[in-house]
Amino acid sequence: MQSKPYVIYRALLRLYPKSFRDQYGQQILQTLDDILDEKQNSQQKFWVWITVFGELPSTILGEHINNLEEKNMGTLIKKISKRQIIVSSAIVLVAVVGIVGYLLSRSTDFTPTTLSEARTTKVDESCLQKQDNSSIKTADQDGTFIANAVTTSIIDVPAGTNVDVFLNTYDKTSAKGTAIYSGNYGSYNFTAIKTNTNSDDSYTAGWKITKFVACN
Repeated sequence: MQSKPYVIYRALLRLYPKSFRDQYGQQILQTLDDILDEKQNSQQKFWVWITVFGELPSTILGEHINNLEEKNMGTLIKKISKRQIIVSSAIVLVAVVGIVGYLLSRSTDFTPTTLSEARTTKVDESCLQKQDNSSIKTADQDGTFIANAVTTSIIDVPAGTNVDVFLNTYDKTSAKGTAIYSGNYGSYNFTAIKTNTNSDDSYTAGWKITKFVACN
């Protein structure tokens, strides 16, 4: 499934001149795919999108100007085309502001996929206190599903490393807790959300980790 920024970016490519799209459209998308594939986490991909969307207005305007010069159109047609360029540029600018705002709002929800990344996102917060499942009324098996989501979301844990996962808060669609790894791998607060109430995933049942930061 394509991300929202990707879908929007692909739509904005239609603001380039048709001749440019026909010649370079697929190449642009393939290059973008290759760059995103090389990035190892969502934070790195975030900065790719900031750069890509930031360059759009100037490059689209530049290609339209080049297109006009190549066609050597008459003055009237040029005026009309310039008006279209201005409108197109305005649309791009509005879209860029919107998508950058969207990305910035999500940047604080960056979820690491490795313990080394989680350590770099360390903030001055204490590890959450364990609560009994009965006191926070955890639904049957949700504690297990959330623990499974934690263990599968972090990909660089050495084999044989134990992790204790417990909850601090729970309300059927979201939960907060702490994961404590054996050895010197540390402790981490996490936030989990239920992304799909009808998930057929028998291991996590639709639970997803949206925050994972070192704690003390």
